[in-house]
Amino acid sequence: MHWLAARLTTWVALLTALCAMGLGPGEATATEPSGLSSTEIAVGEFIAPLDVDFAGPDGPMSAATVNTMHTFRIVVEPGGSTGWHHHSGPGWAVIVAGTLTHYGGDDPLCRPVVYEAGSAFLEQEFRTHIAFNRGDVPVELYATFMLPANGELRIDASAPGNCPF
Repeated sequence: MHWLAARLTTWVALLTALCAMGLGPGEATATEPSGLSSTEIAVGEFIAPLDVDFAGPDGPMSAATVNTMHTFRIVVEPGGSTGWHHHSGPGWAVIVAGTLTHYGGDDPLCRPVVYEAGSAFLEQEFRTHIAFNRGDVPVELYATFMLPANGELRIDASAPGNCPF
């Protein structure tokens, strides 16, 4: 019976070490942004919660009850990345300089969507995504997010596995 206790102790020690490194059962490692800076320009609260619904050519895109609005200036340096993440409310972005390459975590083919200066796009709430600056000049964009009460602006996510990065 002594050998069983020793083996159990070894397994407990191993699992404890893995969990301490963030690699335990059910744990995922979030991807960190790199070469990214953001400055909040403005934040405001709606007088009352606002129900928003957005539809695109393929049907509904986003529906949420929101309480606050945040606007940011974001710069992604050449070679930089946002890291995989999502937002708890819808967000709009306008690219003012550079080229941003965007990937959705729900696209099984991992197809890039390229946004050049003058482009705008909507990010759906809770849709995991990542964006890169694959160019040689900084990407500058302005983004406005509408969040529900106690909503998180950015929620880091692990790579969903649909892309090789």
